[in-house]
Amino acid sequence: MREVAPHLGDDGAILLADALGLVARRTAGAPVPERDLDAALSRVEADAKAHFARLACFVAEQDLGAGRYGPARSRLERACAAAERVRRPSAAVLARALLATCELSCGDRDGARSHVEAARREIEPGVSLGRGLAILEAVAARIGVHATSDAQPHPA
Repeated sequence: MREVAPHLGDDGAILLADALGLVARRTAGAPVPERDLDAALSRVEADAKAHFARLACFVAEQDLGAGRYGPARSRLERACAAAERVRRPSAAVLARALLATCELSCGDRDGARSHVEAARREIEPGVSLGRGLAILEAVAARIGVHATSDAQPHPA
């Protein structure tokens, strides 16, 4: 698997192959340092949670477009937890921006503002936020706040 993983175009396959290699060595009776095994398992867990967060955001965005706010909110709350747990700011900002959009669509401006503020706390210099930032800016403008700071609020 390790030889094929780089050709799949997904770093997660490489992480999984590395972890499986350690497990196979351990199963065969070879000594494998616990810290190496734990580190490999942690990398696979983080990668899986990041994939989950992005996929849940994608599905929730479809839910929002169809007016299914309950399922969207549930998926986005889980996506936030996963992204924040593994420190993936781009996924966390996207999930929070979509949650803010969901809350605003349900008429909860305070809830939307809370998610915009939470998204702001996830923003890190040098981290590309892509669509998450665009969605955050759009929903922040709709509730009359600035997407990245409190310094210059938009007119409500």
